[in-house]
Amino acid sequence: NPAVTFAFLIGSQMSLFRAFFYICAQSLGALAGAAVLYGVTPSNMRGNLALNTLQPGISLGMATTMEVFLTLQLVVCIFAVTDERRNGRLGSAALAIGFSVLMGHLFGMLL
Repeated sequence: NPAVTFAFLIGSQMSLFRAFFYICAQSLGALAGAAVLYGVTPSNMRGNLALNTLQPGISLGMATTMEVFLTLQLVVCIFAVTDERRNGRLGSAALAIGFSVLMGHLFGMLL
């Protein structure tokens, strides 16, 4: 997620050089994934393939605000579970991050 990479860059957890290449790799991976999805989907079903639209009554500002908060909760979760200074490491970092992504998707579907 380029937003997480950018947060790690701002939080001095990653160098500018590494962040640049991470974001390039993430963008190329997303482009490749979209190309594969486009290629395996029958042409009569490609109309609005994976097109994100807003629900009636939801403004662009509301959707942007929700997206910012959902990204923020993911970034805070990742920073919290990967902090090396934290002593009480209970549970799985991967499980916590996965649950955070799940919650982001569930709340984001409301838009």
